Amino acid sequence: MVPGAPAAPGVPAVPGALAVPGAPAVLGGPVVPGVPAVPGVPAVPGALAVPGVPAVLGGPVVSGNSAVPGMPAVPGAPAVIRPAVPSDAPGIAAVHVASGRAAYAGLLPEDFLNGLSIAAREQSWTTHLSDPSSPGTVLVACTPDAAITGFVRFGPSRDDDSSPETGELISIYLLQSSWSRGLGRALHDHAVATLSKSFTEATLWVLSTNERARKFYERAGWIPDSRTKTETLANSTVTLEEVRYRRPLRDR
Repeated sequence: MVPGAPAAPGVPAVPGALAVPGAPAVLGGPVVPGVPAVPGVPAVPGALAVPGVPAVLGGPVVSGNSAVPGMPAVPGAPAVIRPAVPSDAPGIAAVHVASGRAAYAGLLPEDFLNGLSIAAREQSWTTHLSDPSSPGTVLVACTPDAAITGFVRFGPSRDDDSSPETGELISIYLLQSSWSRGLGRALHDHAVATLSKSFTEATLWVLSTNERARKFYERAGWIPDSRTKTETLANSTVTLEEVRYRRPLRDR
């Protein structure tokens, strides 16, 4: 989400924030045949392999989840996408702030972006990830040395006009050093593939002036549905004009 987007309870948010210029793969199941593993790197149970990307940190991925074909590869960038755990809170918080500052420079006030707190977000993420009843799902993208470079959050739609069959892509954040390498799209596609198991359609909210994010979502099949809203942050000193996008996930 946008810095301050509701990525975690108590953290103001810019829905649908995309911290990947032009960028936000799909649920990994068994590692794709022929995809090389990195010798000597221990497997991480539950890690989701990104098809077309060298399988690092992990041999087998979650059993029962099938890989989705057609996901773009990430040239020269081994990566693993896996469910977030409470100990990921510091890494997620750092990405949340750094990527938000980079992606929303010029779109949100500089003072607001400079004031974003990693410590505050770490506390919020720790609470969110430690509570089994927290709504939605969070996945993280990791490097071979287990450093978190991005994350995606998604779940049931939070809109008052949504049906039980509507999910929501809440936020995607990625460090600037990983932009334009396919990882953002990988996180996006994982979210869409998971949402499609429980919902027939999904929505997202994005800052109206974030043309980079809007173009990304449009390339991924999202269409504006004409609904807009205005939100305020930082004691009403920052105003957000947002537009909603929608896309089908499967036949009803």
